[in-house]
Amino acid sequence: MRVTTWREAPMRPDDPTAAGRQSWVATPFPVPIVSELRYTPASHKLRAGGLLGFIQCVVVGLLRINCSLRRTRDGRLTLSFPVKNDAAGRRHSRAAPANGDAHALLEQAIFEAICLQPPAASSRPKAQGDSGSGGAP
Repeated sequence: MRVTTWREAPMRPDDPTAAGRQSWVATPFPVPIVSELRYTPASHKLRAGGLLGFIQCVVVGLLRINCSLRRTRDGRLTLSFPVKNDAAGRRHSRAAPANGDAHALLEQAIFEAICLQPPAASSRPKAQGDSGSGGAP
């Protein structure tokens, strides 16, 4: 699996203004994406609302995160990350993937670690807590 990492490099070799700029490059990562993973299933009451369980893991050996496994209204499985509301009611992430690609990579690594194959979203939206075939949590 390849992961995008930060390094000093020109954006394009033929761009004279690119010298010394920083860019993202894909390199093999020497450690697993997730380790020390712990999954705790949610109670039956919470599962009925779409919250399937709680996950704690270490990401690339550097950062311990807590997140939850949820089933969306259209049946997809996804990770959600904790937020804090400030005095004005604005939401601030406590820890979250940097972008959509990072979120997808983290989901894939966690789903593989807990032996979970996310079902493809169906064309018919499922009710909250409807687990479909029962193969997934």
